Amino acid sequence: MQPEDGNRILFFSEAFEQEPEEIGGKGYGLAQMTRLGMPVPPGFIIPVSFCRKILDKGFQRYHDELKEQTDLAIKKLEKIVKRKFGDPKKPLFVSVRSGAPISMPGMMETILNIGLSEKTVNTFARLGQKINILACPWADYDPPPIDFNRFLKEEVIPQLENRKKILVYCTGGHGRTGTFVASLISILEPEISDPILEIRKRYCKQAVETFAQAESIFALRGMELPQRYGEEFFTEREYWGLPNF
Repeated sequence: MQPEDGNRILFFSEAFEQEPEEIGGKGYGLAQMTRLGMPVPPGFIIPVSFCRKILDKGFQRYHDELKEQTDLAIKKLEKIVKRKFGDPKKPLFVSVRSGAPISMPGMMETILNIGLSEKTVNTFARLGQKINILACPWADYDPPPIDFNRFLKEEVIPQLENRKKILVYCTGGHGRTGTFVASLISILEPEISDPILEIRKRYCKQAVETFAQAESIFALRGMELPQRYGEEFFTEREYWGLPNF
């Protein structure tokens, strides 16, 4: 069955010509990073236009078409990553993220670890033993917590220096990645005069989203925020937080 126009599921590698209005902010960012050759895990997007048709005309009308396309996309994903759903030795785990053309922290649905079952849970646990998970309490949009300096220097950096894999989990859901990496640059790369400009050059042109976060990055060096950074530098921007990491 051939999908109608606008109903086709798109892999990240196929979606880089689409606009955020059609594939959402997260999809747009992932498609662009894939186009640039960055190490993005493969995935696919159900376009906004298809979702609107389902909402307008009813799920039952498009059930078979959506199921068929999703099954084909999953099979393609399994082939790319050489893992399969339900395989106890090499299971495939995926997450489903909702996206919008503008940033909507806390407003959209997220479903993680799809593929986790009684058959795959032991493999999942073994994978977790290879990665150290560090919790960093950090409220949305707030500056880093008071002990952030200690957290970086005593918990994060020693493990990086020992070439261990880590996953840092923050309770806040927005704007954390750029500030976190810029903070590491501030400590580990003193030859870089401006960690904020560096993180924006390397990864994301809108990394570091608030004045308070910027102050904290330079405070890690015992420095005040340069005068060129005013409140307006972090507020007068189109597509707040987009593209994100």
